[in-house]
Amino acid sequence: MIRYALLFAALMTVAGAEELPNEKIDSFIAQVSEACRNEDYAALNVLHGSVRVSDIILDEAIESWHGLLYRRTFDSVEFMSLKQSATKISNIAYILRQMVGPKWMNGSSYSPNIPVVGFLYVYTKPKGTGMSAMYPVGMDPSGVLRFVLRAKDKEANQALEPTSTAVTPPADAGDRASGTRGSS
Repeated sequence: MIRYALLFAALMTVAGAEELPNEKIDSFIAQVSEACRNEDYAALNVLHGSVRVSDIILDEAIESWHGLLYRRTFDSVEFMSLKQSATKISNIAYILRQMVGPKWMNGSSYSPNIPVVGFLYVYTKPKGTGMSAMYPVGMDPSGVLRFVLRAKDKEANQALEPTSTAVTPPADAGDRASGTRGSS
């Protein structure tokens, strides 16, 4: 439990834990809502913080959207900052550990590629059954809200340093925005 509390404290410090401007949140919510309403996976793809993220990780993220929207109708989204999460979610430390804590895959450790600033809840109405999902949201180096993905720790640690200037989009970033990755 202490580990989870320390992880939460570290994330709050890294993200600054200040309240985000409503315009940024409203813009992000509008983009996600539009993409979900239209089942536009290319638009959802662009909303992920894909800097220094492997194609496999990005493909998995887009597949999660397919799973959420398959046979369901988009209903709504709700944003909750880290600060709000700390007071409203009793097991927030555990959730943070599961969603954005270090994760081992194929012998490498992965951590968030951008600082986590909150969570976006996406709700669907039943075509068959309704469902909701919670996605971590971060702020990329240019100050734009994006969905958080995982990068190898060496690279992720650079992204979490507030003074880091080592942010270079991958050479294939244009292909990722085309929406061809992860769509079926």
